[in-house]
Amino acid sequence: GDGLGMMAFAPLVITVAPLLRRRPVAGWRRVAEAAITLGAIGVATWALTSPIPAVLETTDGLRYAVFPLLIWVALRFGPWAAASGVAVLTSIVMLDVARLHVAPGAAPPSTVAFVIHLYIFVALASLSALVPAAVMEERIAASEARHASELRFRRLAEQIREAFVEARLSPLRIEYVSPNWATLWGRPIDHAYDPAVWINSVHPEDRHLMEASLGMVTGGEDDTLTFRIRKPDATTRWIRGRVYAVKGAEQEVQGATAVLEDVTEQQLAGERTRQVQKMEALGRLAGGVAHDFNNMLTVIDGSAALLDLALPEAHEARPDLAAIRRAAASARSLTARLLAFSRSEPVEARPIALHAVVESASDIVTRLVGRKVTVQRRLEARNDLVLADRQHLEQVLVNLAVNAGDAMPSGGALMIATRAAQVMERSRRDDRHPTRTHYVCLSVQDTGHGMSAETKARAFEPFYTTKAEGKGTGLGLATVFSIAQQYGGFVTIDSTEGVGTTVEVYLPELPSTSAPPADT
Repeated sequence: GDGLGMMAFAPLVITVAPLLRRRPVAGWRRVAEAAITLGAIGVATWALTSPIPAVLETTDGLRYAVFPLLIWVALRFGPWAAASGVAVLTSIVMLDVARLHVAPGAAPPSTVAFVIHLYIFVALASLSALVPAAVMEERIAASEARHASELRFRRLAEQIREAFVEARLSPLRIEYVSPNWATLWGRPIDHAYDPAVWINSVHPEDRHLMEASLGMVTGGEDDTLTFRIRKPDATTRWIRGRVYAVKGAEQEVQGATAVLEDVTEQQLAGERTRQVQKMEALGRLAGGVAHDFNNMLTVIDGSAALLDLALPEAHEARPDLAAIRRAAASARSLTARLLAFSRSEPVEARPIALHAVVESASDIVTRLVGRKVTVQRRLEARNDLVLADRQHLEQVLVNLAVNAGDAMPSGGALMIATRAAQVMERSRRDDRHPTRTHYVCLSVQDTGHGMSAETKARAFEPFYTTKAEGKGTGLGLATVFSIAQQYGGFVTIDSTEGVGTTVEVYLPELPSTSAPPADT
């Protein structure tokens, strides 16, 4: 009874009780396999250990032949099967001992040596089964925990929009890149493990940022940087990287981890915000100057008109007065542009179809750009209603056409197009879930000489011009930008030297159920 309790049933209860709480689901094949194996242990135990006194009192090693079967059960099915096998073996051995006490004429063994041998045999059987089962159970639990952790990390890496990178330093070796890298870079994921792909993808002007960040991380410091990459489709994206140094037990730098995200929309939004703030400040200044200047022009032109009436027809000062009045008229045109830029003139915003503006202004555009330039139209937008002042839209188209014509002195092609566009915009309240906003895009594309990077960066600045003195005021694109911003839109420009320039004006689209377009 002591032997059964200590070495058989106690381990069985300890191992089976947690299983009863968890209620695991086991297939019938596995249960049948375990039952057959436990039955084999019982048969082998009875065959190899009976009669038990004779076996224990000799040096016969056959009684240990059942131990490999116990170990296999422990490794195959775990602690509960090992405890069950030990219970089967111990029960059969103890029943054999009990049979000697109740058999007629039997002389049961009662020596201390017999009891010691019996308990040593049963203890060895328990240890040979339960110890390997416990070790294997810990390894399996650790493996399952590691697998679950890897699964959680994989799900996290695949579901969020950022990309994770792990790398070794000195020499640089990429060890892991999450799948989202392929979306950010527009390349197959296996390209991410080639450091040359990283270097070649980064914009040449931003590669020094990567080198500086790598130097900081190698020195044990974390870094945050924003850089540009070029995707295989020739588009440019802004990437923000947060790089962290991975240190060992002695604080030596062993590697680096990085979190990468596409911040192109935020970067463009920030640039538009800064441009809007700068334009608003300059607009207020230009509006004030234009009003004061217009008042002075009124005095000048009025005084010249009175002198013109007072002087005889043949007076020698008449040509000078005519020149004064022509200069005043030209100055009034400039003040009109300044007022349009500063949005100080009255506005009559009405629903209007953008394609109607393009069609009505086609003749004007053709005359402005000259005979050497071929003008084409591509009006793709089905619903191109916008809320704006018609004169403002015509001014936008004329300004863009004039700039395009000036960029093609030897001739070329001018494409004017309208299309529907959807832009993902983020709000301050919910930056992670952008909303899709519908716009109508007016695109003016030329095959002129293009712009340098410096000119492109300053293209929307008022009074900035690359034309010769007296040939331009520098208010063309600035006025376009101001008008688009006035109606809740924005302007983008893409230009390459020697190839041409494309200016796109985005205006919020009105629903097709809005009021009928004006003057269509």
